[in-house]
Amino acid sequence: MIAPLLRKYSSQASALQLAYDHLPGKNSQLSPVVILHGLFGSKLNNRTIGRGINSNLGRDVYLVDLRNHGSSPQSPMHDYQSMRLDLEKFVDDHKLENPIVMGHSMGAKVAMQACLYNPKRYKMLISIENAPVNVMPNGKFVQYIDLLERQVGHQVTLKTVEERLSKLEKNELVLKFLMTMLRRDREGAIESKLPLGILREAIVKGKISEWDVKDRRYNGPSLFIRGTESAYIADEYIVPISTYFPNFELRDVKGGHWINVENSSACIEYISEFIDRKEDI
Repeated sequence: MIAPLLRKYSSQASALQLAYDHLPGKNSQLSPVVILHGLFGSKLNNRTIGRGINSNLGRDVYLVDLRNHGSSPQSPMHDYQSMRLDLEKFVDDHKLENPIVMGHSMGAKVAMQACLYNPKRYKMLISIENAPVNVMPNGKFVQYIDLLERQVGHQVTLKTVEERLSKLEKNELVLKFLMTMLRRDREGAIESKLPLGILREAIVKGKISEWDVKDRRYNGPSLFIRGTESAYIADEYIVPISTYFPNFELRDVKGGHWINVENSSACIEYISEFIDRKEDI
């Protein structure tokens, strides 16, 4: 069931009402699962994983669009505090009891911070391809945005845009993912579904790559999943993971940063087993 939500633009620091898809479970007594996507993504990116968890465990699953993404409202404020407060509002609005929060990449940092700032609220944490560390901004993300912004407003075909983008990004999966950010307006010109300028500023200022949480700990069950061909959860990050999340487990999945899409079956298997095993703890 897709919940309709009118897009609106806000310059306030207050929490925003997020768009979502709800996959109803067979047992409403079980903790629901809330899934958050990564940068440039949307709730659609996690539909396969969400359906797998819903089918395997019979739980309610909520696929959420973070601010400035998908069908959710847009705001010039794009940082982890704002996104965490959006998530808190979502949990409150939907009266979710002890939800399991899961995220990929940027969404994983939102999930981690939510658990650290309100540890009694969340039953479990699942982080796919991110760790509680401060890293350098990814310059390639800025290059993606700059190239896409140059296409906006022009009467060119999407195929032409994809060919131009392929000179910057060779990975076919990533290329197709980036192209989902574009569409045609009524006059046939290219337009972006996302506020590229806002996201570019957040990347350049380090708002996406930063980690500024100190002296907090989440003792609930925590699962970290990393791609074998990715450096987002490097071995040296295991120490900070254990500091913030002492009750953690680590799983390796074959693939790169977008393992939630390119190897969703392995992710579903690990996540389902972990949740089922930890449910009564």
